[in-house]
Amino acid sequence: MCAVDLGLTNSAVCSIIDAKGTIVGRTFINQPKEKDRLQTITNKLRKAQRASGRIHAPNFWRQINGYQ
Repeated sequence: MCAVDLGLTNSAVCSIIDAKGTIVGRTFINQPKEKDRLQTITNKLRKAQRASGRIHAPNFWRQINGYQ
């Protein structure tokens, strides 16, 4: 069985488990570029909202949802 766990510190953890429940293999998927881009665009949105109050900013949200 292959199991994928979405995490907070890593983007995902993939595990291969046999019929007895023993973990045969495990790999951690980390996406540092995407996390950095997401943090950058989130900070830009935060700065824009701090300057002009609560704004909709659909372009920021489109980019944020694309990276997620």
